[in-house]
Amino acid sequence: MARGGARPGAGRKKKVIAPEYSGPHIENYASLTPFAYWLAVLRDPLAPPSWRLMASDKLAPYMHARLAPKQSEMGQGELLLEDQSAEKSVFSALPAPMRH
Repeated sequence: MARGGARPGAGRKKKVIAPEYSGPHIENYASLTPFAYWLAVLRDPLAPPSWRLMASDKLAPYMHARLAPKQSEMGQGELLLEDQSAEKSVFSALPAPMRH
């Protein structure tokens, strides 16, 4: 009678290592721009969240424009945003705080 030894299915299971992400699948590298690459990473469902977050950080300035400042009519000193020059604030009627 045999005792001990290896048995099928016994022991600690082997660690499964996920394959490393190598980037999105791109067919035409000839006309690839950085904008197109980061957009492909952002749209790739297999991309890890850290890569997608980095891609959104790189693309944000190009996809979402900021409001341009508008020059005030009082002079060249102050620049106002367009929506701020149209209305006065409710708090502008309050007295200024006292300074000691």
